[in-house]
Parts: sequence; C-alpha cells; structure tokens
Amino acid sequence: MTMRHLTLIRALMGTAVLVGCAGTAFSQTSARQDEPAPTASAGGSGLSEIIVTARRREERLQNVPISATAFDANSLTQRNISNTQDLLGQVPSLVVGGSGQQRNTENITIRGQGATFNAAPGVVLYSAEVPLIADQRNNAQNGGGLNYYDLASLQVLRGPQGTLFGRNTTGGAVLFEPQRPTERLEGYGQIQYGNYDSIELRGALNLPIVEDTLLLRVAGIYQKRDGFTHEITTDTDLDNRNRYSFRAGLTWRMAPGIENYLLATVGRVQEHGTGTVLNAVPGGLDPQTGLPFSTYLQQQNGRGIRSVALSPLLWSERTRYFSITDIFSAELTDTLTFRNIANYQHLKNSAPFDGDGYPDDHRPPSTQGGTLIGADEISPGGLSKYNYYTDARQYSFEPQFQGKLAGEALNFTVGAYYESVKPLGAQLVSAFNPTRRGQRTISQALYAQGTLSFGSLSESLDGLRLTAGYRYTWDKLTAFSNFGLPDAPVTRSSAKFKAPNWTVGLDYNVNRNVLLYAKVSRGYKTGGVGTSTPAPDLRSFQPEFVTAYEGGIKADWHVGSIPIRTNINYYYTSYKDLQRTGGTAYFYNGQQVFGAQTSNAGKAHIQGVEFEGEVRPTRWLTLSGTYSHTAAKYDEYTAPSLFPAGIPAFGLPPGFDCGVGVPFNGATGQCVLTDIPFQFTPKNQFSITGRVDLPLDESIGKVSISATYSYIDAQYTSPSKAPIDEPFAYIGGNCPRVNSGTYAGSVRCGPGDGYGLLGLNIQWQNVAGSNFDLGAFATNLTNEKYIISSQGVSYQSGFNSYIYGEPRMYGMSLRYHFGT
Repeated sequence: MTMRHLTLIRALMGTAVLVGCAGTAFSQTSARQDEPAPTASAGGSGLSEIIVTARRREERLQNVPISATAFDANSLTQRNISNTQDLLGQVPSLVVGGSGQQRNTENITIRGQGATFNAAPGVVLYSAEVPLIADQRNNAQNGGGLNYYDLASLQVLRGPQGTLFGRNTTGGAVLFEPQRPTERLEGYGQIQYGNYDSIELRGALNLPIVEDTLLLRVAGIYQKRDGFTHEITTDTDLDNRNRYSFRAGLTWRMAPGIENYLLATVGRVQEHGTGTVLNAVPGGLDPQTGLPFSTYLQQQNGRGIRSVALSPLLWSERTRYFSITDIFSAELTDTLTFRNIANYQHLKNSAPFDGDGYPDDHRPPSTQGGTLIGADEISPGGLSKYNYYTDARQYSFEPQFQGKLAGEALNFTVGAYYESVKPLGAQLVSAFNPTRRGQRTISQALYAQGTLSFGSLSESLDGLRLTAGYRYTWDKLTAFSNFGLPDAPVTRSSAKFKAPNWTVGLDYNVNRNVLLYAKVSRGYKTGGVGTSTPAPDLRSFQPEFVTAYEGGIKADWHVGSIPIRTNINYYYTSYKDLQRTGGTAYFYNGQQVFGAQTSNAGKAHIQGVEFEGEVRPTRWLTLSGTYSHTAAKYDEYTAPSLFPAGIPAFGLPPGFDCGVGVPFNGATGQCVLTDIPFQFTPKNQFSITGRVDLPLDESIGKVSISATYSYIDAQYTSPSKAPIDEPFAYIGGNCPRVNSGTYAGSVRCGPGDGYGLLGLNIQWQNVAGSNFDLGAFATNLTNEKYIISSQGVSYQSGFNSYIYGEPRMYGMSLRYHFGT
C-alpha cells in the first residue's frame, strides 16, 4: 500500500473524529460504551438495532469494529429478501452470480474475492456457525437454496476471515443464524400466494418441553411455483420451484452453565432446471439440419427471453440435503467457557444442463446421437438423464475456549478446526466425453484471537481496544478424474498446502455512539488440483493471498430530535498469486486435447469506499441506504498461450489465441492480460429503502409500507479474455441488441449497462387487534430485463447464452401467530 492510501485512511479517521464530536454535540444524550446496549429492534437512538454474532458473541452491530451488514427477520421481510440473488445491490461490494449457467448454484463475490473454477470459494456461507457443504462441480454452497426461513439474522462480513472461527477466506463470510428455541410457547403459520401460481407455506412452533431445561423449536418452508421460462422442445416450464425444508432445534440445559443445542435440517428440491437463452451463434450451417445457425438465433429473438428451444433433455433437477449440528457449551469458570461445534452434512444433486442455449439435437430422443457443435449436453450413446451429478458428505469439528483475563481487560478465543469433505463415488460432469471426477479435501487449523481493552488498565485510555488474531491452516486435496482425457482411466492427483493468516486492529469509542476502527488483515485461500486439466504437470495450483487495509467509522448522532446513522469505511486490498482459469492444451495418444487450467496469474489491487446509513425524520418514516464504489486493477497477469508456436500451416502467428490487442511474450509463451477488466467488480452499487409506519390506533394494528430500490453497475465476468475477444463478458440490464456485423441479432452489454430493481412490501400486523397478519409484496416492480450470468465462451465455439433474472413477482400472505 502506498503513502497515498495511508494518507486516505488518516484523513478518513480524522473526519471520523470530527463527525464523532459533531455527533456528541448534536446528540441529546451521551453514554459510555459500557452502558447496557439495546436488544430490541429499535434502540435508544430510535434507529434499528440488530444483535450479531460476527465475533462469536452477541453484540450490537454498531459495536463491532468490522465491515458488516446485517438483517433481522423483519428487515428480511420488508426488503423482500428470500434468496441470495435478492442481496444483490443491498449489501455494499457484494455480487451474486449463477455458477455453471445454473440458477440454483449461486456464488458470492465480495470486494472482488469470490469463486474460481476448481478452487475454494473466496466467500464462505455458514448456517448455525457451520460452513455449508459445496457441490463437487461448481463449488457452490447453497444447501439446496433453502436457508431463508425462520432466521434470527442474516449477517454479511466483508474482508478476510478465519482467525476467529470456521474456514479461512479472503473475501468474507455470510452467516445464516436460525431462530433458536426460547422459553415461550409460541409459533406462527403463514400461507402466501402469488403470480405464476406461486404457493408458499412456512411456519414455526416453539415448545418449552421442560421449563428452563428442554426447549424445542421446529420450522419449515414449502415452495411451489410455475416456471417463468417455457421450453418448447419438451413443453417444459423451466425456472420453476418445487422445494421444501424443515429444521428442528433442541436446547438442553443439562446443569447451570452447561448447554447443548442440537439442530437437524433436511431439504428437498425437485425442479426442472434453468432456462438458458441463446444469444449468439457462429457463422455457417448446422450439419444436422443444413440450416444457417443464425436461423435459430432469429427464432429465439422472436420468442423473447421467456420462451426457449433447448436440447431435448430430461428436465429434472434434484437436490437432497441433510445436516445435523451439535453445539455444546460449558462454563468451566466465571471467566472461561468451552464450546464444541460438530456437524455432518450430506448433499446429493443431479441437474440437466444446456450451457449454450442451442438445440443441438433435433432428432427424436430414441435416435439421438452426439455432435461437437455447441454445448456438450448430448452423449454419443443417446440422451443423458443429467449432466451434473454430485454426491458428497462433509463433517467438521471445532472446539473452542472463550474467556477473559486480567479482570475483563482481555477477551479471547482459542480454537481448532477440522473439516473433511469426501465424494461418495464418481461425480459426473457433462455427458459428452464425460469427466467422472471428485475431490476429497481435509482442512485443519489452529487459531486464536483476543481483544485487549486499555480502559481496564487505565481510565485515561477508556474506549481504546487492540484486537489481534492468528491462524495456521493445513490443507490436503486429493482429486480423482480422467482429467478430460478421452477413454482414459480415472487416476488420482494430490497436493498439500499450509499457510498462516492474521489480523491486527485498533478501535476507539469516542462515546457510546461513535466507533472508530482501523485494521490490517492477511487472508489465505488454499490451492487446489484441476480436475479438468489434462496435462499432469499443470493440474496443481498454489494458494492465493490478500493483505487488506481498512479504516472506518460507525456513528449514531442527532440533528435536533432526528436520529441519524452513518457507517463509512475505506479499504485497500493487495492481491497476490490470484487464481484464474483459462484454456489449456495437451497431446494425448497422438491427438490434442483441450481443457481448463487454473493457475496463479499474478498480482492485483482492489480499493473502495462503502457506506451504510439510516435516518428517522419522524416517528412514522425511516429512510436507509447503502453505497459502494470499487476500483480493481491487475498489476501483473499472465496466462499460458495454447499455441506458443502458432500454426504456421494456417498462417497463424505465435500466441494468436491470446486475443486481439493482448500482448504475447514469446520468451515465456505467456499472454499478458494485465489490462483486461477485473472480474465480478461492478464499480458502483447502491440501495435506498423507505419505510412508513402508519400512525394508527393500536386497536387497528400496525401497518408499514416499505419500498426498496437497488442499483448495480454492469460487471465483467470473463477471467481471462479481453472484451474484444469475449464480447458477451459484460452482464447488466436493458442491454442493446446489435443490429449489424458479426454479432447481429445478439444482445451485448457494455460497462455502462447497469440496472435497478424496485421492490414493494406492505405489512399489516395484528389486524384489528387479532393474531392475524396480512402482507403484500412485489419484486422487480418495473419488470426489468437483466442478466445474471453469461456462458462467456463464444471465443471458443461462437455460441453464447444468458440467464436472465426473475420477472416481476407479486403476491399476498396471511399469517397467524400466537404467544408473541
């Protein structure tokens, strides 16, 4: 980091001090940090208060010296957040994309750190303090996509993690915290109906079996909806929903200070799969029909994005998910607690896949044959039932000691983490030249983090704290695959990695309502083995590292009687040995075989500003908003050319495959990609939410109306190609269609094609003093056409497809609750 960035942090902290002083001056009351914190949804400031567990203990979000966004159950409902895609634009610096051209396999990127093909995720999803299992094909963590029900909170932590709990990550973590059992007999049941014949049932029952000793909570959700994309070849509605999930949590307070929490989750998905929309075709004729490829693009354009003609697959996407978690805690002394988190998960998934959106085989299913044109969804022996298949289990153990030393001057956590992921048999990827593969991983780590409160040592230093954490991780990966080699046997390839990561930070409470913080963190993401890399000496790739510098302020203050919250931070991330995937070639049995190679490409830096704010001008009106600006740039980025010697017989020069305008280093055989756009880093994104709480008599009930507008700039998705070589790498909204030239008829986004989504939510709680609640909602109210994923390999095949986001959705709900 340069002196300029240090100066920016100093300036930010200086501004923070001024704002903190101003907050103290404007505030009607001023309290020290050690005064009791509000625990309700509205604190003493009059603004929302959410209790989080980002540091493995319950704290007000405003007291946590890290960049984090949190939603409680009410805010999830008011903002219409019911799946991961709904977070897009509502959390600073967060991007959600479909993985492998499938809607249900979502990957999250935070501050440019996310998923890479065949590599560990840069952002890890947790449910009840346990990392969710990832599938064996796309490394996507979604647990069947059934996490968004009966939640106490959803927390998004930005920046490197790992010195305090769970896995180590470079980008951040997303924490799903289910509602735990309470001592009240209470519950609710809800039915919701919407367009596309959508039906949703959800509910929960909290039952204190033995008062203050044995507490049970069960919850569930069922969703069924018609698809919004019609596949005309098989007359199937794609992008439908048919899924359910149940949780049962049991708290057993065995003795004073000893507690065990057992949570079991089961989920099922049986849907039709994703509707990919054909967007580009090569020149020439289809060898099966003799028609120009452009004919099928013209037909697709005529149908629109909600009707497609794909390969005649058996459209059945199935997921089976099971998880059981046990969290044991025992207070060994007044200042020392032992905790152990044990978990077992099993994920089984099979999915159809038409990656390019082109109807590759037009013959009846009984006589189908293979074709090398377009995607690889049709096998030479006939129609495949599925293209992706995964069956894997994961178990983990995490013992921890949490305690205090020197009175309460030092809070600390010391722990160990063990995780084993094992595929249960061969995992299939694609039906044409099938790659039967899998990857077993074992990760072990020791970690410790402590916070020293200087105020306990000297009254003059009250409010100043130092946090330091350290972790050392050992990773072992064993991949088995035919590595994309035709008719090759399945073999094994292993790799081991180890590395430390750490964090050091200072935070200071100017007063109870103003927190300043600055920190430096080192993040580590393990290396791996490429299961689709044919060359044995290129299969292994090394870990990547980030060093993140961050400074920020969290301030609650008043202007007169109006409460205001302003949280702002600046970060700078130095990115080393970044993992990127590109093409590779290898001669095998006299023929050239192409595959995918993940390698360590070089260096980059990412910096940005993030803001979250809230203001309550009147008792009945609350306004809130978020904003982030991200600037990312490769400092060094090279990737091997597939043809370092060129193809003289065809007049093609060395490194021609690097692309137009991409330099080729003949001495190293590398393409120099330093100037291509950075992947998954939209420059700007923001959201604005307004909530009106109608001033009605309590006998009528509580009525609130919420509207949220979220916007995100276009983002670049290709890891290794320049825009001129992969013209469909940008994704955004309302992108123009090309009228002439090579890409005539194709929709092509550019860096300026951002989009915004408007949502509306109305809640009437305790209708006329009853136990019934009524609700109404609408998402994508203006019915925007926006792209959430691009196949992005038109430079190879000439074909391209998009996945479009959901159309306008709306509906109403009725809930009955008791005991609350």
